[in-house]
Amino acid sequence: RYQHISERFFYVLRCEETRASFEATLKNTAFTVPADKPLEIPVTIERKNGFVEPIDFRVEGLPEGVTAECNSSEKDGDSSKAVTIKLSGVAKQTFQGVIKIVAESADSKLLRLGSLTTADRKPISELWLTAIAPEAPAPPAEPTPAEPPKP
Repeated sequence: RYQHISERFFYVLRCEETRASFEATLKNTAFTVPADKPLEIPVTIERKNGFVEPIDFRVEGLPEGVTAECNSSEKDGDSSKAVTIKLSGVAKQTFQGVIKIVAESADSKLLRLGSLTTADRKPISELWLTAIAPEAPAPPAEPTPAEPPKP
C-alpha cells in the first residue's frame, strides 16, 4: 500500500543520545488569586529515562504583594510525581498578566517550564494570572443638613 521507493523520496532522521530528564505539566493555563484566600496550582512531574534528582520550583512574574510557596520534588515518595505551588498574599492593585513556573533540577541545573500541551502537541508555558486586590473601603458619606421642622 505505501511502498513508495525511488530516488525522489527523501527522509530526515534525527538521532539523539537518550538523557535523563523530566517534564512539569499543568492542567490549566489561567489562574485567579482571590483577595481572601490562597491559590493552589497542582504540577504533575514526569521523570524520564531514570531521572532521580530533586527538582526545585519558582514562579516568575508575580505581582507585588503576592508570594509563591514552592515545594521541592524529591526523588522518592509522593512529591516525585506531583507538587502543589501555593500563591498567597494580597495584590496591591488588581493584576492581570503572564507568569511562568520554572522547574530546575538540583544537581545538573536542567531547566523546564511548567506547561500545558494542547491537542495538537504544542506546549503553552506562559500562564495567565489574575490577582484581585481587595476593594477599598468606601469614603464616609458627608452628613446631610437636618431639615428644619415644618409648621
